[in-house]
Amino acid sequence: MSLNELVKEAHNDHATELMQQIYELRKQRGKLIGLTRHAKRTIPYKEAEAMAIQNMLGPNGGRDANGKVVYLKKLRKELEFKISTEASSLNAERELVKRINDVNAQLDKALEPLRLKRRLEMLKSDAERQKVVITDSTKQCMELDVKLDKLYFELKKTLGINSTHNKTVRKPNKTNNATQTINLEDIAVIKKINK
Repeated sequence: MSLNELVKEAHNDHATELMQQIYELRKQRGKLIGLTRHAKRTIPYKEAEAMAIQNMLGPNGGRDANGKVVYLKKLRKELEFKISTEASSLNAERELVKRINDVNAQLDKALEPLRLKRRLEMLKSDAERQKVVITDSTKQCMELDVKLDKLYFELKKTLGINSTHNKTVRKPNKTNNATQTINLEDIAVIKKINK
């Protein structure tokens, strides 16, 4: 007979209240286990993606892209300033617009390593956060387990269930080769037949 059935049959308010507390703690524990499972599943993917991005960035890690980006942004501002302030012919303005478009294309290409670098940092920090979630939820699960054990013990005490009868003790297997005795009955004699 399960504890739920025993609590229902006992019609004891204290036992019902204990069972309700047990349900609430088990629900919290289930949520924590779900968080832990999710974190354990996502960490390998984030680490693999971070490794792939790191390989794409190469040995210098995209450090040389900063100078190029700064130069291209400065050049774009100068060209835009020329268009807005200088009076020039229509063909000259078209050439400046073409140059601005070229600079924008080069800037997009130069920004790729910086975006990858930012993505790499986000992946690493997210993996670290997931590891913290795992340790925190594991710690909280252990605390909830202690509370649940106390509540189950109190519930069994309230219902009058003796928990010592339910426990089974394993006896060690005594098949030690050093202390095993051999009888004459155990020895088999094999005869060799010559034909």
